[in-house]
Amino acid sequence: MWRRKLRSALTVFGIVIGIFAFTVMGSMAEKINLLISGAVSFYGTAITVQGKGGGGFGGAFTTAVVEELRALPGVAEVQPSVITLLRSSSEGGGFSFGPPNLLAGVDISEDYLRRFSEQGLVVAKGSNLAPGDTGVVVVGSDIADEFNLAPGSTFRIRGEDFVVKGVLQRSLQFADKITTCAIEDARRVFTKDLPLLLTDDIVTSAQVYAAGGIDADALARQISDQIPDVRAVPPSELKRQFQAGTVIFNLIIFGVALIAVIVGGLSVINTMIMSVSERTREIGIKRAVGAKTHHIMAEYLGEASLIGLLGGLIGFGLGWATTLIINSQTQDSGTILFTMTWRLALGALLFSVGLGVVAGLYPAFRAARMDPVKALRTM
Repeated sequence: MWRRKLRSALTVFGIVIGIFAFTVMGSMAEKINLLISGAVSFYGTAITVQGKGGGGFGGAFTTAVVEELRALPGVAEVQPSVITLLRSSSEGGGFSFGPPNLLAGVDISEDYLRRFSEQGLVVAKGSNLAPGDTGVVVVGSDIADEFNLAPGSTFRIRGEDFVVKGVLQRSLQFADKITTCAIEDARRVFTKDLPLLLTDDIVTSAQVYAAGGIDADALARQISDQIPDVRAVPPSELKRQFQAGTVIFNLIIFGVALIAVIVGGLSVINTMIMSVSERTREIGIKRAVGAKTHHIMAEYLGEASLIGLLGGLIGFGLGWATTLIINSQTQDSGTILFTMTWRLALGALLFSVGLGVVAGLYPAFRAARMDPVKALRTM
């Protein structure tokens, strides 16, 4: 194999291209999967109640509906919230690559603080919100990076000035993109551009937690049936909705893997067939002195797997370096596009070696089945 260094290098390069693409796209998919798993863990135990209509964040309803929810049998806890874009569309808040920056107004109660802790969220700098707080926010790590914020900083949100009370520890999940404040503050920001809304009691969503022994799906149906103008999404449906978002990225990975198979596999097959043709007499000599079929196959499969491993190492290394460089450039703006995981690294290397072995099967079998007498007659 190494007697034709240029040809071998081109073969390795074919695998490098495939594994490079596999690594880059795979790390992007891992980031998306991590965000979605975080959303599932955050919302996965609650029924999400939204007003009918209203686009992606659902429609608005009033605190009177919240009281109706609390009065329903089987409801243990209701957490109302006002969620909106951190920046208005005129400020560039209408589009972002990945999850948008959000402002979330919450009812700061002991129940909220308990849920905050249960979800694994940690305030890395400063302190958390407390009951009665107003005019202060706790920001996710991506928000802090993008706007250069620290505890004590003044953060202007859609024309309103807030003081940063705390910065969350980086979680690599959707919480990194959220700014949290008291629900009254978020309500004021949310309704500033929508004066026709009831500013005193508007709510955009509520998280409803079922009491012990109560089926959440059945309770969600009860809410939708008994309270007009709202829709209740049970945890099971919400989980399906979140996980459906990963399908397109997984399809991209399979597509990249297919390209790697075609490009890398054909190059390995071509190189190994040429190698067998050039070493026909050598194979005949080995067979004549006692080399068995499995010895010849092992030799050529070993060479093919070595090509795959070398291409995989280089391709993965280049892909990893690329994701690190891009992340370093986008991190200051509060965006991390790629997440490298051990399973992705191991998968890329195993895939490259497996590709080499599979592509080398036919040439190896052809070499192992060669007639030693005919091979020795070859000049």
